[in-house]
Amino acid sequence: KIANPFIQNYHWLHIESDRMVLALPLVFSCVHTSQSCRHGVQAFRSLRPFAATPASLANSKFSSVLNPRNVRTPGIPVLRLRPGRSGLVRAAWGADVEFHPAKVTSNKEEALKQHRLVIEVGKLAAEYSTPGQFVQAKRRAEDKAGFFAIASPPDLDSGRLELLLKASGATAEDLCALKPGEEVLVSKPMGKGFRIDTIPVEQYPSILLFATGSGISPIKALIESGALAGRRSVRLYYGTRTPEHMAFAQSIEAWSSEHGVTVLPVFSSSSDGYVQDAFARDENVDPNSSGGTAAVLCGQKEMTVELTALLKERGVDAILLNF
Repeated sequence: KIANPFIQNYHWLHIESDRMVLALPLVFSCVHTSQSCRHGVQAFRSLRPFAATPASLANSKFSSVLNPRNVRTPGIPVLRLRPGRSGLVRAAWGADVEFHPAKVTSNKEEALKQHRLVIEVGKLAAEYSTPGQFVQAKRRAEDKAGFFAIASPPDLDSGRLELLLKASGATAEDLCALKPGEEVLVSKPMGKGFRIDTIPVEQYPSILLFATGSGISPIKALIESGALAGRRSVRLYYGTRTPEHMAFAQSIEAWSSEHGVTVLPVFSSSSDGYVQDAFARDENVDPNSSGGTAAVLCGQKEMTVELTALLKERGVDAILLNF
């Protein structure tokens, strides 16, 4: 599954040959998908099995043949691409996500229209190993699940996960209304998270963190996990609309005193602009001053795109996302 809030629906396209196996997500309802990409996805989505004959195979751009010797998953058609050296293509829905019952232990308003939800998940907590991972959650089996980054640091023994929910959309609003003792359905922790092991402290002594809105959740988990310990400098640009929208504001002092993080709040409703604007005018940051600098981003797509370009202009090429 993909940790991308813009994805509303997708197919998995399985491509097999004698040398490789690929699993590709085909997004066909995505607000940020280009027109050409949408056309390509719709073309694959429209493929259907048919009774193939030598003539039909010779005259068709795509062919679809059910062949028990080649189909490893029963009932899924094999699609052969022509011309050229084509492998076997199997198109189908992604595997169903397994949901498990969990109990709400705490639900408090964390900031304006945002709730901090703590849930008891038992052994599922052991699946959470890397800050930046997420879970899918919903109130009832028939509901559409939402994707929520985990806000608490990994703790194999706690049996609990903390989520930050923005009260927007039916699923999130339902979860925000839950009371302690009530049940919620959650998946196991998913996603790659922030691969901090790829930016070792010896090579990258300085870290730049960027978060907007509820994107602070995995950044909070990263800071409190201690994974950034030993760095010479860690700066967090934390953007929200107003101070009232700033979740985990009471934790900022501890992030500074216990984890050595310099937090720079950025409020878009003021003259601050957005986090990318704040970074662009920050004269206290020189990524090339001494040692290497890496960046960790989580938030709105526009922010990540603009910041990625700006960071690369300044010589920062080690940029981590959690999806």
